[in-house]
This record gives sequence, C-alpha cells and structure tokens, in this order.
Amino acid sequence: MGESTQRSEPTTHSPLTAIPLAPLPEDIADRVGQAGAPGVNLYRALAHAQRLLRAWIDFA
Repeated sequence: MGESTQRSEPTTHSPLTAIPLAPLPEDIADRVGQAGAPGVNLYRALAHAQRLLRAWIDFA
C-alpha cells in the first residue's frame, strides 16, 4: 500500500458519549407498563422520535 492509501486507526467511542434516553410520553409509558416491560430502554431511546416510537409500540 502506498502512503496515500493507508488506513487510519479506528476511533473508539466512550460509553459516556451515548445519547441520553428521553422520557416516555405518558400514554406510551402506560402501555409499556401494562406490557410488563418498564425497564426496556429501547422505548426511551426511540422516544427521541415520537412518531417512530408510536409506530414501534403498535408493531410490538
């Protein structure tokens, strides 16, 4: 490999740079609680995009 085609080292990401979890809208929190999955962080991660969260809840 020539010098211009060498790859750089991959960067590592600290777990401290993770996107914070968003609070659930009240109606979604009720549905998640009724389903028995209040500790599932997937829903709180999806809460940043509430339309996607609502579609996922209906799908799941």
